Amino acid sequence: MKLLGRNQIVYQAAAISLESGEAFRKNQLSVLGEVKQSNGLTLRVAWTCVAFMFFWSATLFAGAAYLAPMLQKRLEVRWIAVDRVNGYVQQIDGVDVAATSFTDANNEHTIREYIELYYEYTWETNRKHEDRIRLMSSADQLSRYKKWADGEPNSPKQRLAHHGSSEVDRIVYHKQEAGDAKTFEYLVQFTYRETANGRTEPEWHHYTGHIQFQWQPKLVTDDDWVSKNPGGFYVTYFKADEDPK
Repeated sequence: MKLLGRNQIVYQAAAISLESGEAFRKNQLSVLGEVKQSNGLTLRVAWTCVAFMFFWSATLFAGAAYLAPMLQKRLEVRWIAVDRVNGYVQQIDGVDVAATSFTDANNEHTIREYIELYYEYTWETNRKHEDRIRLMSSADQLSRYKKWADGEPNSPKQRLAHHGSSEVDRIVYHKQEAGDAKTFEYLVQFTYRETANGRTEPEWHHYTGHIQFQWQPKLVTDDDWVSKNPGGFYVTYFKADEDPK
């Protein structure tokens, strides 16, 4: 057949036979069955994964609950004393008994620190010194210190203010027999001199002081105590005067 001078292919419709229609229907049902089967398999795999994860989570929680008491029983608190003066490291029964291992060297070392905080002065470091003295002094002793430092005209703070500094040297310790077994008592001798307006005194002044103190490790309860007074050095009385010339 030609149309506009060109050959045309003509298809003739034919009726679908009963066998062809049945074959087509079966093929469609087969494809639909495969899709349903695939979806069912995917769902089963998903539920299997969920069940597997639940099982392992329950196993981990049960194991942690079982092992936790065992781990807690194995934890033991041990106290170690590190002596920065004598250089020894030893295990002790607790922080309350740390001071029982201290020697005269520990006492003298800390006494020196306290005297230096008292008498070594600069305007820039005075506030830090006062903070440490507060941590190392009883209420009565702190009141005694403030009255001297802020009120006595011969104290370094009053004499030097912004214009100088002072230093301590040659501390000699004389241990005394104290009445209270928990209280230590020392007679101390030291030298002192000042630098005012850029001029340092050529001679040292000789001082004699009296100090009473205790070791109170139970007071070491916060970061300030731990960093500034780890041993719990606690002064109940200190006073020093210049020796008569």
